[in-house]
Amino acid sequence: MGTIFRTIFTAIVALAWVPTANAGLFTNNFGTAIVDLSDCDDCATTNSILFGGGQSIKFFGATYSGLYISSNGYLTFDAPHTPFATERIDMQTVGPMIAGLFTDLDTSNDASSNVYVNTSTVGEIIVTYQMVSHAFQGDLHSTFQLLIRSDQKFLPPDQGQLGFFYGEINGTNNVAAGFGDGLLTVNPREVSFASNSPGTTLSNSAPRYYTLEGGGNVEPPASSVPEPASLMLTGAAIAVLAARRRRQRP
Repeated sequence: MGTIFRTIFTAIVALAWVPTANAGLFTNNFGTAIVDLSDCDDCATTNSILFGGGQSIKFFGATYSGLYISSNGYLTFDAPHTPFATERIDMQTVGPMIAGLFTDLDTSNDASSNVYVNTSTVGEIIVTYQMVSHAFQGDLHSTFQLLIRSDQKFLPPDQGQLGFFYGEINGTNNVAAGFGDGLLTVNPREVSFASNSPGTTLSNSAPRYYTLEGGGNVEPPASSVPEPASLMLTGAAIAVLAARRRRQRP
C-alpha cells in the first residue's frame, strides 16, 4: 500500500508543477497572426473579419457581419479605427467598440508583440493580443484575448456572447475596457469595467462574460478544462497505478 500511495503522491506533485501558460485566456489556440497588426503603430485591419456562414451580430441597433481589429486593443464594427488616446468606453466617440485594453500599444520593431485572430468556428471570432508592447514602455508587455459570438451562435450556459480574458498585463499606462455605442451620451446598456485605470489592475483578472441585452454579466465557469499536459500526466499516473496493482496480485 505504501508504494501505491507514493505513486499517487508523485503524480499529484507533478500535476501541481505543470505550467499554466496563459491560464486566464479562453483558448491557447490563437489562430493566425495578423501580419499588418503585428508590426505597426496605430493601425487596423482594412477588411472586416467575418463571422462566416452568413451569421451576424446586432450591436446597439445596427447589424454587422464582422468586425475590424485595431492594434490599440479594441475592436470596432462600423469601420477600421486607430485612435490611441484612452477614452472611457461608455463615453468614447471613436465608434461602436469592444475594448479589451484601449490604450496606446505599439507592436512595431518587436518580434514578440503579435496580434492573432481565430475564426475556425463559424459564428465565433477570437482575437488575441500576445505580448503586445505599450508605447513608451517598450520593455513592458501584455497579453489579453477577446471573444465575440454572433447572434446565431449557441451560447454555453456558463458563458456569454462577449468574453474578456486577461493574462499578464504589465503596462502601467491608463487603459479603458468594456463595450459601447460610440456616442458621448452614456447608454445604460454600455459596460465600462475599467476607465482610465493602470493596465496592471486587469492583470490575471477573472474572465468576464456579457450578453448584449443590457450588458448582463454572466459568472465565469466554476472550473476550466485542464491543459493537455495535465491530462497526459493524469493518464500516466493511472496507468502506473494499474500496472503496480497487477504485479502485486498473487
